[in-house]
Amino acid sequence: MAEITTRRGVVLSAEENRLMVRVSGDCHCEGCAIVAFCGSKNDEDAVTLYTPDASRFTPGDMIEFEPSTGAQWNGILLAFVVPILLIVTAVLVALAAGCSELIAAVVAAAGCAAYFFVMWRFFRRRLEISMNWKITKVIN
Repeated sequence: MAEITTRRGVVLSAEENRLMVRVSGDCHCEGCAIVAFCGSKNDEDAVTLYTPDASRFTPGDMIEFEPSTGAQWNGILLAFVVPILLIVTAVLVALAAGCSELIAAVVAAAGCAAYFFVMWRFFRRRLEISMNWKITKVIN
């Protein structure tokens, strides 16, 4: 697996199990397999990190955070492996049922789109909460 992406940011708020963090502009998400699950869209976003250690931090603290290795693997599994298996299975089943290649491709695309819709619509919050983050204070 590629090197885990470490982000740096400033704590905006800390509640019982949630940190709101403004991500600094010198960090990038391009190499991170789970960027969709942390909610970051660009380098100046505020992201929400769910962690039982949130009470250790106060607003204004500079922190570094990175997903755990297990979280990276889960992200890869959910974002890449499952959809590929779904596409291959849908194509093979449709072709075995006598459908044309075009119909098999459309069925596979529809199945993959449905998978992502269901994951984001119904399970996104659960996935965000289940993420494990390694969070450390940065001492200036």
